[in-house]
Amino acid sequence: MGFIEVQRNRAFAGVLILLTACGPAEDVKPSNELFDAAVQEMTSAYFHHVPEAATQLGLSEDIVPGTSQKMTDRSVAGNAARNRALEAALADLESIDAESLSSDRRRTHAVLTTLFEGALSPSRVVDYGTTAGAWTLWYLPYSIVQNSGPTVDIPNFLNTQQPVTNVEEAEAYLVRLASVKEALDGALDSYRHGVQQGAIPPDFIVEKSLAVVEAFIEPAADQNAMYLSFRERLGQAGIENAEGYADRALKIIDADVIPAYQRIANYMGEIKGSAPHDAGVWRLPNGEALYAAMIRHMTDSNLSADDVHETGLAEVDRITQEMDEILRSEGYVEGTVGDRMQQLNVEARFLYANDAEGKEKLLNALRAQVDGMYAELPNWFRKLPKHKIEVRMVPEFSQDSAPAGYYNPPAPDGSRPGYYFINLRDTALHPSWTLMK
Repeated sequence: MGFIEVQRNRAFAGVLILLTACGPAEDVKPSNELFDAAVQEMTSAYFHHVPEAATQLGLSEDIVPGTSQKMTDRSVAGNAARNRALEAALADLESIDAESLSSDRRRTHAVLTTLFEGALSPSRVVDYGTTAGAWTLWYLPYSIVQNSGPTVDIPNFLNTQQPVTNVEEAEAYLVRLASVKEALDGALDSYRHGVQQGAIPPDFIVEKSLAVVEAFIEPAADQNAMYLSFRERLGQAGIENAEGYADRALKIIDADVIPAYQRIANYMGEIKGSAPHDAGVWRLPNGEALYAAMIRHMTDSNLSADDVHETGLAEVDRITQEMDEILRSEGYVEGTVGDRMQQLNVEARFLYANDAEGKEKLLNALRAQVDGMYAELPNWFRKLPKHKIEVRMVPEFSQDSAPAGYYNPPAPDGSRPGYYFINLRDTALHPSWTLMK
């Protein structure tokens, strides 16, 4: 799992804390009551502005009214409103003296202030990008990229997170599907605003992002991944008049969703030729301050960029030495560590055939490892995971630019398992010896 995915799940843990932050009801110290009210306000603000998070967590409308049929407002105005609401909620939380709280609340106070302070730091120094998008608390300098943002997250969300088990949920799905057009247009508004501010993505990001969008709109509407997934789940749920619901979805995808993707593709095509090749944050408007804010956001520290770099170099040296020792113990002694790792990656005994049969064999091997892990857990832990995990392939429309693998946590109530998505655009990406990573 890459660093970004660690941050995604770290942020997700912070959202869970919002739901469990308040202490025992009998604890009624005034400061504790103020803190509980502040956490409730922060919870309401977060789910109001990032409604997909409520669905991902399996929360009912009774807890977070009005969220099950909405999408995050990804426009410039929507992002500004989200920042204001979260800043106000954070200010209320920080106004409370942590030392006056019960011990459990002090811990929660520290976690929430750290997470939200970090997430909001970038937006305090630049006027572009997206705060708290797509069910997490992280900041993105570009609202649309190849492996995150709405062009990838929305289909994945509707296909795996939005429930379709009864008539009411099918109706809610269609309402939310109809809001995708506005969400995509809002993201394009934010993307365009960033470019106008001087925050244009590097050329390879634009090209890969464009490839994802083009792959999504290439099939006819009746072969679109969202339509096929919705149709399949309608059938699995045995919903009456499933064809009628599927037809309504098809019309929305054809008339609204695909044209919205096309508008994004058109704009990316316009700017592709002027996109620079340099990827560093340093070249963005107020890039140095943004980089410092991102260090705070992603590491919870105030280290300088030089300190982080030196730490990284030292870690590379340490890990390389350990890898060298392990490789030598296995008989791999010739060449650099990198050379020897490449040798492992191409050895026939570790490779799966890059066809449907080979991919299924790889998936089954990974699933067997997950089953073996669950069988072993009681030997190591007293408290075991409540919910299972399913292994799935990354959707084909996004696999060319998606990471090698990523994880979506389960709904806390168990209504949906966790999903580990593995990218099988080429099975050579995953020699068998790497699957345990």
